[in-house]
Amino acid sequence: MAEKNIIQSHVLTAAKYDFSIQEKRIIYRIMECAQAKLKGLKLNGLRYTETLFGDADLEMPLAKVFPEGVEPHLSEAKAGFKALQQKTIEVQDGKTWQCFNYIERAKVKEDTTICSFRVAEPIWKAFMDFSKGFDTYRLNIAMSYVSAYSMRWYELLANNTNPITYSVEWIRDTFQLGDKYKAYKDLRKKVIDFAINEINEKSDVYITYTELLDGVGRGRKSVKSLTFTTTRKRSVDEIEEIQKVMRQKNYTVRGLIDHRVVDYLQYTFFFSDKELIANAKHIYMAQQRLEWEGLLDKLAALRADCRNARSPKAYVITSLKNLLNA
Repeated sequence: MAEKNIIQSHVLTAAKYDFSIQEKRIIYRIMECAQAKLKGLKLNGLRYTETLFGDADLEMPLAKVFPEGVEPHLSEAKAGFKALQQKTIEVQDGKTWQCFNYIERAKVKEDTTICSFRVAEPIWKAFMDFSKGFDTYRLNIAMSYVSAYSMRWYELLANNTNPITYSVEWIRDTFQLGDKYKAYKDLRKKVIDFAINEINEKSDVYITYTELLDGVGRGRKSVKSLTFTTTRKRSVDEIEEIQKVMRQKNYTVRGLIDHRVVDYLQYTFFFSDKELIANAKHIYMAQQRLEWEGLLDKLAALRADCRNARSPKAYVITSLKNLLNA
């Protein structure tokens, strides 16, 4: 099935909220309808109509608010609709402040499992508001997450082209954590690490972060902020295309493969630029799996293992292939 991209207004991406995973899935479907409206498209299984007053009435099968392949649960869907209908969003239009429920008039016809609800005109407009920029991410990926925190971090980080820093205070406030996870170690485990690991496993991007410390009395340190770096994963086809260009232009693999890994392969195993290009796919995929630090550790172990090998270079590449096929 082709993957769909969803465009989300920065108004919503930057908003402070704490949604359950089921609420987020419903919101993703609203986004999908809003994008279809902007492009003048019809959607398979999703129906949206606008009233004379600009409200949007949405209708969809129950299965649409669950990930593909997951058995729909009526009780979970009802809970999601009910919770979302009870939550509000604030809209500032010039000098006029307004507050609305995210959705209204939620209904599930249990005999046909058809869900319907209304999105008020200002909220519908907010979903289509591109005046403050937009974020694009893949719907199928976002819908597959088991953690609402994964969905939130994916929205915030998936399109970053440069590292971005968030304070711990900002994370607590934006995620509306309240009294939850007061200790930083719990915040990191429950809100950050689990989510980032799920994103890295399932999505089209790879996210890492570093902790920035601040002194607190007697030399003790505490984490005050985190800097996140996002890189896009490349497919095997993309790597093979890059290899082709490298051969034609006599490029090196630096930029594709971490320079520390390149240096180690060249100065320890004496790989030439041409040999690195020829094996770039396997080296890159191993780097994606292990990260560059783990790959260096792997290469260091292979250095000791391949002392008696007829061809240390072939031994290294074969070992990386075996790692990828394991």
